[in-house]
Amino acid sequence: MTLSGTGKVPPPVTPGQPKDIVLVSGDQQSGVTGSALAAPLVVRVLDDNGTPVPGTMVIWQVRAGNGTLSAATTTPDANGQTSITYAPSAGTNQVKALMNAVVFDYAYFFVTGIAP
Repeated sequence: MTLSGTGKVPPPVTPGQPKDIVLVSGDQQSGVTGSALAAPLVVRVLDDNGTPVPGTMVIWQVRAGNGTLSAATTTPDANGQTSITYAPSAGTNQVKALMNAVVFDYAYFFVTGIAP
């Protein structure tokens, strides 16, 4: 990609400090108890300007239900995104993704486990 009419490539955008963790996809799913949901739980870490921030540890916690996370921590990629798979327990489940960087922020996922 070049700057319009200049033939020059724009400088890369350097992300600032992590500020927000936002839910990207995977919320409001239903799945069979004990089996991974059809879609992963995905979040994105952003700075003050909405630029993706890679490399910041995201901590995952089951807050309601007794389901199983594929990992307790993950690290966002170059697009600031990271994900886990989740196998719900019966009933309502709640999973929290949080970031404890310069600013403490979190996102919640709500999923339902259905008995087979």
